[in-house]
Amino acid sequence: MRLYKLVLCSLFAAVGISSTAHAQATLLIDTAPQPDAAAVTGCNQGVSVHIRTSTNIAFTRLEGEIDPTAAGNAKFVIWDLSTGDIVHQTPAQAVVVGRQFVVADLDTNATLGGAQPFLAVPGGEYHVALMLSGCGNWFQDTATTENSNGIETRANGGIQATFASPNEPPNSGLPIDARIRITGFLDLDGDGISNSTDNCPVEPNFDQLDKDSDGQGDTCDNQDNRDLDNDLVFNVDDNCPFDANANQADKDNDGLGDACDPKDDRDFDGDGVFNLQDNCPFAANADQADDDDDSAGDACDDNNGNDVDDDGDPNAMDNCPFVENPDQADADMDGVGDACDGGGAGGDTDNDGVANAEDNCPFAANPGQTDADGDGQGDECDLTIIVDGSGCATHRGNSLLFTFVLLGLALARRRRTARK
Repeated sequence: MRLYKLVLCSLFAAVGISSTAHAQATLLIDTAPQPDAAAVTGCNQGVSVHIRTSTNIAFTRLEGEIDPTAAGNAKFVIWDLSTGDIVHQTPAQAVVVGRQFVVADLDTNATLGGAQPFLAVPGGEYHVALMLSGCGNWFQDTATTENSNGIETRANGGIQATFASPNEPPNSGLPIDARIRITGFLDLDGDGISNSTDNCPVEPNFDQLDKDSDGQGDTCDNQDNRDLDNDLVFNVDDNCPFDANANQADKDNDGLGDACDPKDDRDFDGDGVFNLQDNCPFAANADQADDDDDSAGDACDDNNGNDVDDDGDPNAMDNCPFVENPDQADADMDGVGDACDGGGAGGDTDNDGVANAEDNCPFAANPGQTDADGDGQGDECDLTIIVDGSGCATHRGNSLLFTFVLLGLALARRRRTARK
């Protein structure tokens, strides 16, 4: 509907209608812009134009061309052809001899609540005549029809009589259009207010009431901009201006009404436990579970004090309490789990850079992996004694052991000699 109204406003602006009721009015049509050379002559009668209107149109002024041959009075008369009744007459006014335009204002003071313009309806057909009490000449054309601003002439006028009591229904059937200029404005809703200034151009509202002063009349304004949610609390005082909440409830007293407050500031995580009692105020945990009794609920406790690595094995029984190892594997049986111990097939117990699985001395550092006797056991941990031609040990790693063996043999011999 808003878009429709915007389009209408653009169309109204294009018609050139200005800002006040009288100034808005514009010349809508001249029913005989090029009158025939020969005029219609008569006394105490009128000449009419047959028109059809395609929309609501307010007639605010009529002008008719006439040449009185004697002083008299003139007036305009409008018939509705659907009923044959006279629907409008202007007051009589004096005219003098000579060719002239008789002018009559139909809108005497519409903006101040006075007489309203004549309103023609969509599809309406009317005869508009300029009546003269004396004698004179009327100007008209028989050339063609005119079509402008929702008004079409029908070339089906007539001679109307008499001035004092015009005939009803009107005479018609002559292929003429009296020369009458119609001034007015388009009025889609027929409330007598020009579309260009009507704050509800598609819905009648003569009073033009606009309680929220947003430029849109109350009749067609679905929203009071002073109270956007229509809860009868004005926006400036409404703690939920876009959500209806006439009771203005605000259980957490944060200035934001419950109707539009997604979070209760007394219970941030919305788990039903108020922040002051909640061991996880920012993570929902209605059960308040706290396996390690550290006052931080399990829902928000990244470090369970009874099981630091969170592998399911309590710290006291965990052979790697700071490294997750639920299987508790301990390949070298040293009481330290493989996950945190250099031991195991994949580890390097002696830290010599050779993994246990390939190390010929996994418990004694021997990065060179020397094996003098080729028995698959590194020299650093091999008890086999190898002696060269000089009778001395050739492997420094076993020289001390060899010395102890010799010393032990010597002591045993001395004991046996002493007993003898």
